[in-house]
Amino acid sequence: MFLDLNQESANLSPLLIGGVNIGVKDKSKSVFALGFGGGIDIKLTSRFALRPMQFDWIPFHYYEDFQKNSVRFGFGVVIQ
Repeated sequence: MFLDLNQESANLSPLLIGGVNIGVKDKSKSVFALGFGGGIDIKLTSRFALRPMQFDWIPFHYYEDFQKNSVRFGFGVVIQ
């Protein structure tokens, strides 16, 4: 997800597919998880971009009665 050197800005829209391993005392279980996100990069120079916002939503289901929805927010400088 790098910014093309000819663009002034780029949208990010990653889809992550994987798993989560959760351990509680003597029980441990691996479950399927997804990650959906988005954000934007704004070109500063040919080697640097500013990422003013990035967010991810990571839902997963653990056993029958526990569902976890994690949200992650971020920002920073991108070095290309």
